[in-house]
Formats: sequence, C-alpha cells, structure tokens
Amino acid sequence: MNKIILIFVLFFTQNIFAFESCKNVRLVSETEYAADKIKWDSLIKKCKDDNIQVVADFSLFSTNVKESPLQNLTGALSTIDLLNEVGNRTVKHIENNVKSLDVAEKCLSSKTVNQSDLDLMEKGLTCPQLFEGMKLRFKEKMPELRHELSFLGQMNIGDMDYALTKLDSSKLLDPSLNRSGGLIGGGVLHADLAKQSKEEIEKTKKEFDQVLLGIKKSFEEAKKSKITEILSKMGLKPADKSYKSLYEMHARDEDKNYLSYGRSKLQEFQKKKEMSYMNVAGSSPFLLYIGSENPSNDDFLKTIPKLRKSALEELGRSKEALASASVSLEKMKKFTRGNNKQKAIDDLMYFFGNTPVIEEVLSENNKNCATAMGLKNFIQKESQANQLMIMGGLFGGAYLFATRAPAILTLMTGMSWSPTAAGAIFWDIFWCCF
Repeated sequence: MNKIILIFVLFFTQNIFAFESCKNVRLVSETEYAADKIKWDSLIKKCKDDNIQVVADFSLFSTNVKESPLQNLTGALSTIDLLNEVGNRTVKHIENNVKSLDVAEKCLSSKTVNQSDLDLMEKGLTCPQLFEGMKLRFKEKMPELRHELSFLGQMNIGDMDYALTKLDSSKLLDPSLNRSGGLIGGGVLHADLAKQSKEEIEKTKKEFDQVLLGIKKSFEEAKKSKITEILSKMGLKPADKSYKSLYEMHARDEDKNYLSYGRSKLQEFQKKKEMSYMNVAGSSPFLLYIGSENPSNDDFLKTIPKLRKSALEELGRSKEALASASVSLEKMKKFTRGNNKQKAIDDLMYFFGNTPVIEEVLSENNKNCATAMGLKNFIQKESQANQLMIMGGLFGGAYLFATRAPAILTLMTGMSWSPTAAGAIFWDIFWCCF
C-alpha cells in the first residue's frame, strides 16, 4: 500500500513542517550559501544527484516570493509551476475520490457496479469484499483514534505543573475522551465513543510519562550547558573552590524557569499529537462520522453523502483558485507593470497545505525541494496562514479526505487504486556526498 501522509494544519515550526521526500536532501539557506560560496559550489558540483540545494531567504518585511538562487541551474520548477502542478493534481485526486465514493455507495446499496470500476481499486474485487475491508479498517483504527484523542484534553496549569514536578501524567490523562472540545469532527460526540480500556489507559500513561522524562532531561542538559558556559567565561574551572557554589546559585535561578519551559514543551507535544490524531482519522474517513465500534452498512451509507458534499465543495474552490491564478498569469504576459506574478502565487498558495500531493511531486523530482522549502520560509516570515487550508475546515468537515492521494477508497479499506488512477508514490532518494 502506498505511504499515506496527511494533509496537515500549519504549525509554524520547522520540524513539523518538513517534507518526507526531502529528508535526504541537504538544504542550505541563501545566507549560508553566500557566506562560503566556493565551498558550496564545489560540493554541489560533486553531488550530481541534486542532494544539495539552496533555499531562498526572506526578511521580516519580504512581501514577494522569490526563487532559489540556483533554481535555473538545477532545472527545478519555479514557484508558480510547482504550485500549479500541485493544484492540478489536487483537482484530479478530488475527482477520482468522488468517483470512488460513487462506487462505494452503489456497492453498499446493492446496486449494480461495473467490475471495471471495482478493478481500479483491486483486480477482481467484489462489493462484499469492499464492505468487509471498510469495516476491518474502521475497527482496526478506532483504538488508535481513541489513543491519539486521549492526549488532546485541555491541560490546565495546575495539572501541567503537577505532572512536570512529579513526572507523573495521571492528571493529564483523559480516558473518558470528553476534554477535547466535545466533537471529534463530522458531528460525532465524544460521548458516542467507548472509553479507553485499562490497557489503552496504561499505554497512554506510559507514553505521556516518557514525554515528561524527556522534557526534564532536555531542561537539565540545557541548564548545565548554559551554566558551564557562563562560568567558563568567568575564567572558572570545576576544580576552583567557588565553582560549585556559583554553579548551584545559577542552577537555582535556572530552575525557576523549568515549569514555564515544561508547559511550552507539553503544548508542543500536544500539537504533534493533533497531527497524529488527524493522521489516524485520515486512515479511515468514516472515523470522524461514526461513533459505533461495530459500524453497519447503513452507518457507512449515511456518511458517504457528507464526504461527497465536502469533496464537491472543495473541488469548486480548487478550480476557482486555479482559474484566478491563470488570469493573473495571462496579465503578467501582457503587462510589465503590476504585481500579477505575486497575485498568481497568492491564489495558488491555497494548495500549499496539501502535503500529500506536494510529497507526490517532490518524490518524483526532488530537485524541487528548495522551491518548496522557500515557500515554507516565506509563509513563516509573513504568517500567511490565512491563505492555506487550516484548522477550520479540517475538524469540522471531510476536506482532508477529499483531496489527498491516493484515492479515498484506499483510506477506507487499505486497497490501492492503480497508479494511473491515483498516482503511486515511490521513494528513491539517497546521499551522494555526506
């Protein structure tokens, strides 16, 4: 089965906003490249597989996207061409996914289905097999959904401070799954979900406790490094008489920051768990609409129109963004004045939150990593999150299931659409220099 990566909400941290297809590409900032151009040019020449790329920098006051300094030399797509490709593929995937929903609906309604449509998912697939696959995947993923959801309960300061001090996550646990805002998306109440079992609670606590230990360890390491550096600058060595007392004095001062440091780390952890939760939800879109542990044929049938409605609405918005960008690009060809290029980019930025399709494009040609990461840098500096597909539509609707690749039936059952229908993703990136 193809590797599935979720369309995710944009959290402005580099570690979260990373492209899997670029993990083996050495991305160098424009500033770093300019500081030692001779060295980097030599390494880039040596690395013939484009494993070193230069990413454009943007100042705090940058208003326009710019290309990678070496974009013309490497043959990478321009920003507009990359976004256009992602946009056009997004439309294609939505259309495929709507077709897949139609097939599933016919199967579940005992209507006649062309075998050729079923064969697109898996050669020789039958409707009973399709329904059984949907049920098995749903039942397999529901415990995972509860596990990830259990980390998303609202954490008050008192409970966080207790956990950080005692290294005990008991007060942060949410086995009843009722502290995450009431809804898990699509209209399913937490009350409709079964509470975590004893084994599930133990699993959650073990992971949470490990996080607390990691926070404590990272704080202590950072504290030691900082104090050691301060005393070293004072010309002191561990053997000096005053070293221990001064170290302890600075340590007491640093310890005052531990709880605020720990709270921020817990909040970062929770953001990552939000992504994990959405990833599990994306593995079977019905999870956000059906609360039953053992869904029936009718449960699935009632959900399909909701998924289709969301998909068609998103299809319209996607086509509108492409059309608007096309108008700006035509104006750019005719008029030298105006900022039509940036207007087109602004329209196409709508698709930059569609990580699965971006990954698909990057995996086919990793020369485009610098272009994609340059866009990320621009977004971070300009905080243009309003131009992206962000949280509002994700938890409340089915958009993320409508646009991702491969087709939605793969997410329902684990059965793969053919590469020509959905676009297979292959991973063939390796180091050449490092």
